[in-house]
Amino acid sequence: MKLLRNNICVVILIVLVGCSNAFQYKVVSKVLDGDTIELNTGERVRLACIDAPELSQPLGIMSRNWLNDMINDSNRLVSLESIGRDRWGRNISIVRLKRDKIANVEMVAIGMAYGYTRYASQCPVWDKVSNAENRARSEGLGVWQQGNVERPWDYRRNRRNQQPHRDD
Repeated sequence: MKLLRNNICVVILIVLVGCSNAFQYKVVSKVLDGDTIELNTGERVRLACIDAPELSQPLGIMSRNWLNDMINDSNRLVSLESIGRDRWGRNISIVRLKRDKIANVEMVAIGMAYGYTRYASQCPVWDKVSNAENRARSEGLGVWQQGNVERPWDYRRNRRNQQPHRDD
């Protein structure tokens, strides 16, 4: 009986140690825009599954401010569920706030970001993001109250295409 109890304790300990990194809180030092934060370690984190207006777009600054308010309400503490890295080396993550809120979903729910359909298949919370976007659209919240607004991905592509090209 004692051996069984010891074995159970060892298994529980192994499980807890294996899960410990998944729920460690990180300190956010800065909110860069509506879908990017910087940790106190200097690491930049891109919120997975969403795309917020660029700062130079309508609602871009408001989107950043909403995310900053959410981070403040969570005492600037977040836990990250990393799903990879982008080409700039940013950690692409599901960002969890206190009270089990997911910042990625919340930003879409209030109309301050779009669901990023291009990466839906890689998004572990896509159903929540999609449902939040449908509700925000039907209620005309944030980006959805402005009618046919240029999506951030189109905005970036159009700006790249407008850059002058050097002829060498």
